[in-house]
Amino acid sequence: AVAGVVLLQVFLDPGDARPYGGIANAYEKQDSLEQSTNWLMKGLEHASGDGRLPLVQQLAISNGQAGKFCDAIKYFREWVSLIPKDTDAVATMANLAICYNGCKMYDSAILTFREVLTIQPSDLNALTGIGKYFRQMAGWAGDSSKVYDSLKNEAAAKRWRDIRNQRFDSSKVYMKQVFDASPQDTLIAEEYGLICYLVGDYQSATAAFTRVTSLDATN
Repeated sequence: AVAGVVLLQVFLDPGDARPYGGIANAYEKQDSLEQSTNWLMKGLEHASGDGRLPLVQQLAISNGQAGKFCDAIKYFREWVSLIPKDTDAVATMANLAICYNGCKMYDSAILTFREVLTIQPSDLNALTGIGKYFRQMAGWAGDSSKVYDSLKNEAAAKRWRDIRNQRFDSSKVYMKQVFDASPQDTLIAEEYGLICYLVGDYQSATAAFTRVTSLDATN
């Protein structure tokens, strides 16, 4: 019944984007997600300015929740572009970064996390995201160094080892901030301890793993 009333509004005023969102909501409540998405996209064809925001929000969230990260990106990006860049925008930007990671667009994710830090310098999600990014980059650089080691190319192997060490150092800088701000987080303590161990900072690694065992005596 709701969808029928809203559908009549669309035929009466097809340039009004709001009824499309109403129809989409009705279909979503019936678990007809494909139909819901189709109506939201039709609504975007008629919407402009701030009128696009509710439709974009619904599309971003629905695609993200469905694990369609690559599809969700363009909607989260527009969502961010339509709102002020303040502390209220941080959660939306963090979700955009998650979608970038899910779509394996790691460089875009890191840029988004860096933008979050310009708004909220102590945001733990952004600091953790950047720290894990550099840890992953270090791991890949380490794999490259092993390949060149196997090829007996010492110069190239050393170059990639140096890159690996630089990236681990960067990871450590970000993860230390999270470690210091999260005294009850076992996973962060374990992550930070591993990175410190890998860069040869055994004193910090000992402190981190000591925290792990104090939080989880079975570990």
